[in-house]
Amino acid sequence: MAKLKFTQVRTYYSSYFGHDIAPLAAKHGLQLHLGVYMTYELWYQNQVDSAVKAVKAHPKTIKAILVGNENVAPYGRYAADDIVAKMKVIRDRIKNETGLSVPVGTVQRVAEWLLDDPKIKKLAANSDILGVNLYPFFDNSFDPTKPAAVLDSVWSVLTQRYPLSKLRITETGWPSGGSPPSFAPKNVPNLANAKLYYKTFLAWMASKGRQGDFWYNMYDSRPDEKLPADVEYHFGLLTHKRDVKGVLKLDTSVQNDATLDRQFNGPNVLLVNSTLNLTIGTNQSVAASETIVFPPSSRASDGDNTPSMNQAYDNDEILLPSSEQF
Repeated sequence: MAKLKFTQVRTYYSSYFGHDIAPLAAKHGLQLHLGVYMTYELWYQNQVDSAVKAVKAHPKTIKAILVGNENVAPYGRYAADDIVAKMKVIRDRIKNETGLSVPVGTVQRVAEWLLDDPKIKKLAANSDILGVNLYPFFDNSFDPTKPAAVLDSVWSVLTQRYPLSKLRITETGWPSGGSPPSFAPKNVPNLANAKLYYKTFLAWMASKGRQGDFWYNMYDSRPDEKLPADVEYHFGLLTHKRDVKGVLKLDTSVQNDATLDRQFNGPNVLLVNSTLNLTIGTNQSVAASETIVFPPSSRASDGDNTPSMNQAYDNDEILLPSSEQF
């Protein structure tokens, strides 16, 4: 990731199968929007403890704490007040135990943020960051001749309703394979359209002076993973074997290549997949003992019916560089 000029990572978990994420990121110079996965199970407390510990041990690594992902009612299982309460507990613990003030927010679908609902407004008022998951691919109104139209129209409403300083696009992307959604059959998932939307999003960020938004995701899902739709396997900028797709057309064998620099002067990226293997420089990789093997991944929301953490979905994101570097 460092070789490809990624600088920040968004995760859905602060600790995964007993592995704290922050020490790995800190070792390799990556900053985190660290997730706290919400669940009614006992291991939720481990998520909170790991997040607080991360701020204590690696304060320069933690850019923000994001509590929950696509889980607020009516779409999700959690009342807005529940998320507000959990954010307050984490915010207070960080302040009391470290003396630091770290932004604490939540990530929800754009559909929920656009609801005219006092509960959603309360959630927004109590969040330092409003993470917005926005996919024109799943919007039947998407027009390939005006690829930024959905982004522009939604962003206009969001910025009228919420403070611009709080808003962050925490997921967006376009798959390079699979089948179109039944409710948006004209949105074809292929490499050409993925490249079109990637370039569109970079240009959109630049036009808005944006920095710190996230792309979904770094790697395709593995073929042996069990996902709800075939399109879910193909959102990566890289294949599941870590080959760069034609979306980017990068020569990853050349470190500090000028073309590579230009290509990645855009958003940050979401890492959601099987093996997190941080690579630094040209040949130096994370030791085998530091490689974390994740179970099947999906864009599942927090609070899914997962009877144990071993069956919970993995969702980690990577941040693309800022639009100021265009």
